[in-house]
Amino acid sequence: MLKNNKGIATYMVIVLVAFVALSLSNVTILNRGEMTQIVKSEALIKADLAARALYQKFSWRLKSLSYENRPCKDSAYSEQFNFEGAVCELLCYDSEDEAESLDIWILSKCDSASRAIFYRVKYQQSLVNSFNKIVPAYSSFYAIDDFPSNKVSPKTPQKILNTLKNMRDNLNNKSHIVKSLENTNNIKQILQKLNAPSDPSILNQMPKIGSDGQNQLVNIVPPNSQNSDLLTLNALKKTDTSMQLANAQQIAGNQQPAGGPVPEAPPAPPQMQGGGINQPAQPAGDGGAPGQGGGANLGGGGKPQGKAPYSQRVAAWAKAGLANFKFGFKRFFGVANEDDKNAANQATSDYLAVAKPNSFSAMAAKKYNELINKNYDKKNK
Repeated sequence: MLKNNKGIATYMVIVLVAFVALSLSNVTILNRGEMTQIVKSEALIKADLAARALYQKFSWRLKSLSYENRPCKDSAYSEQFNFEGAVCELLCYDSEDEAESLDIWILSKCDSASRAIFYRVKYQQSLVNSFNKIVPAYSSFYAIDDFPSNKVSPKTPQKILNTLKNMRDNLNNKSHIVKSLENTNNIKQILQKLNAPSDPSILNQMPKIGSDGQNQLVNIVPPNSQNSDLLTLNALKKTDTSMQLANAQQIAGNQQPAGGPVPEAPPAPPQMQGGGINQPAQPAGDGGAPGQGGGANLGGGGKPQGKAPYSQRVAAWAKAGLANFKFGFKRFFGVANEDDKNAANQATSDYLAVAKPNSFSAMAAKKYNELINKNYDKKNK
């Protein structure tokens, strides 16, 4: 039995060793591939930076020379350039299909990467500046094999010449279309000239790329829909009027509008009697008597104010709840004082002044304030 167990343990050890060796091999392969990719990316970036640096250097030289004194006037011009381990070669010659234009090739090589860039630049001599203007009309990356091998009389590949010819033809066609539309105010004629759909519904559509990758038009406002009224001038006027009315109502709820009636006298402040906030004492001639008992009542004995804005009522309710909670919490631990009582009563009174009459929140706040006041007065007698 012991012999069999030793055999099983040996097989398990072999399997574990093989698994660990396979895992380490995979990790090593992945790390090696990642490092190779990093080195390759770094070399490509270095080659690209070297090529761009050589182009900027040569472009600045062309700015300081006139077209008649260009370096490639009599024959093609070649130059070498080293940049952080990257070896660059520049080749410049006159364009064969366009006047006062130059074709520039830059070949940049590193240890594990290479770049070949083609530039077509145009000379624009300045009459008011000592430096000329070099305008790059076209540039693109190409294969290393496209770089001209003849350094004396190089030729631009035909595929590049065809691309440049198509660009010039498209530009001429667009310029002709734009010139023909200078004095046109008809939207349908403009859409027809641009080969765009002339259906009036195009004004309610926007381009979108579909799931198949093709461009398509999507309705932003369904036709014959009530939502289209939002785009009319009448709807804009309605919206503006509604905003002004809402703003006026909010101002009226917070303060008396300018030029309105002025009250004869400000309301009398509430009097602190016993526990809570009570109504102020009435004059003796009217047979009134000061209110008794605790709780928060509307000051002045008059009618409650009109409905206040919702935000104002919420703020007053939160302030009253916090003040009463603080008062009750301190009362529970026996550390409440008159300042806490007055703060809770005042906050409750302010809320009742703006709350909806006979609302549940108003009755709850008033009742809770009265209970705290009675408990506080009872303990402090």
